[in-house]
This record gives sequence, C-alpha cells and structure tokens, in this order.
Amino acid sequence: SFFRDGAPFDYIGNQIIPRIVEKAKEQDEGIRIWSVGCSNGSEAYSMAILFSEYFEANKIYKPTKIFATDIDHRAIEEGSKGFFRDTIEESVSRKRLHKYFHKVENGYQVQKNIRDMIVFARHDVIKDPPFNNIDLISCRNLLIYLDSTLQDKLLSFFHFSLNRDGYL
Repeated sequence: SFFRDGAPFDYIGNQIIPRIVEKAKEQDEGIRIWSVGCSNGSEAYSMAILFSEYFEANKIYKPTKIFATDIDHRAIEEGSKGFFRDTIEESVSRKRLHKYFHKVENGYQVQKNIRDMIVFARHDVIKDPPFNNIDLISCRNLLIYLDSTLQDKLLSFFHFSLNRDGYL
C-alpha cells in the first residue's frame, strides 16, 4: 500500500531526501532511485510523491528517476498504469489524494507528473545485472523470501549499485 508503515517514509522524507537533494545540487546531477520488488508500484509512487513534496516546499527541482522493478511482468504492467482502487483512501491522506491523483471510475489515477518520474521494468534481481549510480535503494519485504546465500548476493549487488554515500 502507499506509505506503508509510515515511520520509514517519514524518515526518508525528513532525513534522507534532503541529504540526497543537497548532494545532487553540489554535484549538479540528477537523482536516481531503485525500488526493488516494486509489485504494483505503490512504494515507487510514494517515493515520487515524497520527492515532489520536498521540491515544492524548498522551491528546488532536480531531475529524478525512480526505477521500479519486479520479476512479475503483470505487476509491472499494472504499476505502470498508475490506477489504484478506492481502497487507497485508507493509506493516502485526503490532501495527497487531491494533489497527486485524479478521481476516476472505481478508483484513482496517479497524476502524469508523478508517473513520469518512474520507469517500470521487469527485472530479475537475482539474474539480471544491477542498476548503477543509485542514490537510494528501497527493498522492502523481498529479502525475507530468500535464503541467506541469495540475500548476501543481493546485498553485494546493492553495494555495487549505490553511489558513494547512497542509502539502502
């Protein structure tokens, strides 16, 4: 769901995003985020909303790309549409619903400016090469499904993927 387990998203919004944006300003670079095992994309969209809110509040903008990947091609297809049932009203505030979504029949459509921040792609994190030059990797609830050997392999991939001073 969107903003699942609010505390990590609060921390990312209040602590991590300001650091990433400041570094991007200093180095005159864009921002790259990888949402691993993104499922329907709600986590990637949550990240996009957090960055958008930060940019607006601080009157700054840095080009931001969120790579939302999953092994399940159906999840990628669904996530890329940016359509969510009315049940998101339980996890998305009224303010955010009004600002970042359009009400449509049976649900909500994520606004285009938020959808444009995200690139959905099928990706087998175990077999496919990892992304690189990443500022923030979000990998929630994937590692618990893997044995310790695969967890170690993924953590090594993530280490390779992250920029110096990147966040996991």
